[in-house]
Amino acid sequence: MRAFVPEGERLAAKTFNLRVGVVGGISIIGTSGRVIPFSSEAFLASIRPQLSVAMETGFREVVLTSGKRSENLIRSDFSHLPDTAFVHFGNLIGDTIRLAVEEGAEKITLALMFAKSTKLAAGNLNTHSKHCHFDPVFVADIARDCGLAPGLIGEIESVKMANAVLDIISPQVSAHFYQAIATKCFEVCKPLIPENVAFEFVMLTGKESKTKIK
Repeated sequence: MRAFVPEGERLAAKTFNLRVGVVGGISIIGTSGRVIPFSSEAFLASIRPQLSVAMETGFREVVLTSGKRSENLIRSDFSHLPDTAFVHFGNLIGDTIRLAVEEGAEKITLALMFAKSTKLAAGNLNTHSKHCHFDPVFVADIARDCGLAPGLIGEIESVKMANAVLDIISPQVSAHFYQAIATKCFEVCKPLIPENVAFEFVMLTGKESKTKIK
């Protein structure tokens, strides 16, 4: 007996099937039809086939984002790429970059929201909360190095959430400060990138605000 899903092809368009090579319908897995990775290892194992499929499309360029929100914010900059070129890494930045290199990517763009960027800038290639936390003192030190006013630095040191920094200093007011954070992110990732692979880091600080380093 063959399994049949009414409107399976339409439903599949709402899933990641195409990104892992399932074409023409929806895949049936287990009893629920869903796979939920419960560990970093399982999640990482789901990333490799996405990268493999991306390479098979003929494009050697991938855009790595933590999730759908960051993908949506950066998508218009890469209209030349198919859906398969966009891969979500969750928190596993370092491991995903390594996999992209192993799979043969020739150009890698890493796009990250501001909150995760502050963790990456501090040297954390895995930004999960069990591994690291937002460090306001670290961010305040960057602001100090950028010559920002002592009052602003004090405000940054007192915040509990990274996104509160955006309310204290907007990207439009101090582009230099955000450029400094993005540069640190780039420098943390660069040792993972071979010389023959192009790399760009994009920090997302709003719908229209991006800071790019390459």
